[in-house]
Amino acid sequence: MSGKNKKQVIIGSLCAAILFMVVGYTAFSNILNIKGTTNISSNWDVKITNVESRNIVGNASNNGNPVWDGLTATFKAHLVSPGDSITYDITVTNLGSVNAQLDKITLSDTENPAIRFESSGLIEGDILQAGATSVLIVKVSYDNSITSDPGNKIGNLTATLEYSQATSVKRTNTLMTINDLKTLTVTNEAGLYADKTETGRYVYRGANPDNYISFNGENWRIISIEADNTLKIIKSESLNNMPAYSISSGTPIQTNIAPFDFAYISNMPSMGKIYNNIDNTRYSMINTDYCGYASDENSYAGCNVWGSQNTMLDANGQNITQMAQIIGSGLTYNLPADEAYLNKYLNEIYYMSLSDEAKGQITEHSFNVGVQGASSKQTIAEDVVNAKTNTWKGKIGLIQATDFIKSSLDSNCTNVYTGSVNNTNHPCKNDNYLTNVTSYWTLSPVSGSEADTWSVDNGGYLTYDNKDYNSVLPVVYVKSNIILTGSGTILDPYIIN
Repeated sequence: MSGKNKKQVIIGSLCAAILFMVVGYTAFSNILNIKGTTNISSNWDVKITNVESRNIVGNASNNGNPVWDGLTATFKAHLVSPGDSITYDITVTNLGSVNAQLDKITLSDTENPAIRFESSGLIEGDILQAGATSVLIVKVSYDNSITSDPGNKIGNLTATLEYSQATSVKRTNTLMTINDLKTLTVTNEAGLYADKTETGRYVYRGANPDNYISFNGENWRIISIEADNTLKIIKSESLNNMPAYSISSGTPIQTNIAPFDFAYISNMPSMGKIYNNIDNTRYSMINTDYCGYASDENSYAGCNVWGSQNTMLDANGQNITQMAQIIGSGLTYNLPADEAYLNKYLNEIYYMSLSDEAKGQITEHSFNVGVQGASSKQTIAEDVVNAKTNTWKGKIGLIQATDFIKSSLDSNCTNVYTGSVNNTNHPCKNDNYLTNVTSYWTLSPVSGSEADTWSVDNGGYLTYDNKDYNSVLPVVYVKSNIILTGSGTILDPYIIN
């Protein structure tokens, strides 16, 4: 056969995986076969170049190192009990001179009810460009719902990948490091910019930059690439079923809004001790305390400091027990003994609700929690310095006021003051993806107050809040050693590999 109609078909086994699950004395053997089919012209050379295990959860372990040859990879895993899992990254490299398109992925599910297989990374329509790599991610896990030794002790999974020579680019599934992401900076449109006030840091700016990232199975957005190469990301939508508190009864209710901190209201004894007892809030009767209660007032809506005397740090990471309420005043006050309500909720209850994979992607990080002023004389650089005066280290926080300012492309958005309710023009709401249809909290205290906290109003500007309940958009830092695929659009968000 010859001429233009001549086609050559290569069928290879891309992955043959033998999976052993051990439950007491019971072993499960599972075979994963992935086949690749392609029509070839020019120089075709697509093959596996690495198989690596990661995110080993529970008592799972590798039984020998993964091996591969050509389009075949073999690995073995021991899964001992419900919840155990291992994720395998199967790297495919296009060493040829033509682009390859993934036309179809066919998965035949296992008949073993105890074993779960999940694949991600590669999707139909992916283009593996010449010289590029992509990753098929296979997660093997022991189903949490299994409560007894299953009768079927063998499970098989076959996945078939069908490739053809690419004629157009649909989606490029190229592996990117954080340093690769930094190369995608722009100069006059929505996208990634070098941060002019913090060396080595990059921020996303504009009305809709391509900064969507899939995290915990949800759409989040990348705020910044930090100087230490971690990614600071924010949840796109407010938390659902967030426990707030009824003003009339003081009892928990389920909602998507919540107080920053618990209120002290002395004249409403029917509301219960959450509200009417100073001992159950962070307030005290001592005027040298940061959250001191003024004797001539009968209510406060919560203290605005994020941490406590046990967790608050200075700019050098050293523990402090006092901090200033007013920028430049020189006066310091005793910090409270407890964390803010949102702080405790996010890092205890909400954190536990995240998937094991998401928890493994988070790194503990310093959050800047210093007070922010409303002075028109402050520059954004000075606002940043003030924010860094006090820090708090943890897993989950909120954005700071300066994050909101830096995300706008409006040249008149120059500091916290211009982004606040004090400026009637509100330039910072322009060309800013962090504006929202609902109000949401930051973790930045307002200078001169023990109760007011900056929040992003639904009008698109920063405002002071000490009474209103706002939505909660959690913020986390993702580890610096991740690998990304995707393009960052809402339809093709970055995927963490």
